[in-house]
Amino acid sequence: MTQSPRDNVIDREPTTLRLTARQWMAVAAAFVLILGVGSRVLTRPSAFERADYRMGSAQAEDYWLFAQYSRWAVEHADCLVVGDSAIRGYYVADDQTLSHYLNSGVEGVRFANLGVDGLHPAAMAGLLRHYGKAIRRRPVLLHLNPLWMSSPQQDLQTQKETSFHHARLTPQAFGSLACYRASFNERTSAVMARYIGPMSFASHVKISRYGGLDLARWTLEHPYACPLRGQQSSDRPIEPEQGKAWHEMGMTRRDVPFVDIASSVQWRFFKEAVSLLRARGNTLFVVVGPFNEHMLEGESVARCAGMKEAFVRWLEAEGIAFHVAQVLPSDLYRDASHPLAGGYELMTSRLLTDDGFAAFLSLPTTGRLTDSLRPD
Repeated sequence: MTQSPRDNVIDREPTTLRLTARQWMAVAAAFVLILGVGSRVLTRPSAFERADYRMGSAQAEDYWLFAQYSRWAVEHADCLVVGDSAIRGYYVADDQTLSHYLNSGVEGVRFANLGVDGLHPAAMAGLLRHYGKAIRRRPVLLHLNPLWMSSPQQDLQTQKETSFHHARLTPQAFGSLACYRASFNERTSAVMARYIGPMSFASHVKISRYGGLDLARWTLEHPYACPLRGQQSSDRPIEPEQGKAWHEMGMTRRDVPFVDIASSVQWRFFKEAVSLLRARGNTLFVVVGPFNEHMLEGESVARCAGMKEAFVRWLEAEGIAFHVAQVLPSDLYRDASHPLAGGYELMTSRLLTDDGFAAFLSLPTTGRLTDSLRPD
């Protein structure tokens, strides 16, 4: 009788890897150790030494990188400039930002650009609290952008679920925003990343090497690339049309609602960020605007003016030095809150005439200003 090949096959149970609880703990410890060592080895502060260094748009949610850069900036810069993309300079090159013109305009003072795209006040408070712990006992120029209070949606005060920038930086449990509806796992992951350095570093690797994708998806999209090397993330190039003014891009004037700051969520978080920075011994100077008021019509003009007056009253009451940026010429705005290169240059020139700003930097009113930006 002929035997079937199947008759020669020895039936075996599939081999499985079973680890005890102690072995799993050892694996977890090894994983944390590898990430921890990697985070030290792969930290390259030399990148921060580049003139006019700033985090790229693709790195906006790389909070591990922000922590490293802020630590470096505290040790090497004289003043830290903190804010959203209007500070980072979204539509301009590295050498056309506010911090660049300040570096060019004030002799012997180095300003570090810590601007992060999409950093609304609720996210700013979380970023400074959890990833900006190194920012202590330093002069800090803090930007206050009225854009984040221009509507209930921007102010994050709606009850309806809303997608917004840097949700992981906002409160995940107590004080959580009504419009934030993340799952329990997402919230837990966000909290753990704040306190477990290797998790934050793992996110940095994911953003910087894999375009924000997990390894499985990245290998599917790059089947012939080496996963160990990944791909170096790069910021988008500055394209010619980005230098056009808002009205050249088809944007029109509109009646912007603006919220009452008495009930504003973003204003509450901005004050929280201010309190946190002051508690850490930082000296603050707040720059308000410049919001593109050329885009406003109807009652929004008065609402914007009233909001700025409310900002000023609070800053004066708190004894915080400030500068309300004058409205720039219309052609120097790209949209509602982003200046173009000429706008940053003019804004800097005006800022350097402010006696309060000179006092903030402990400079003579007209001394140590370079000829390139010396006001007439």
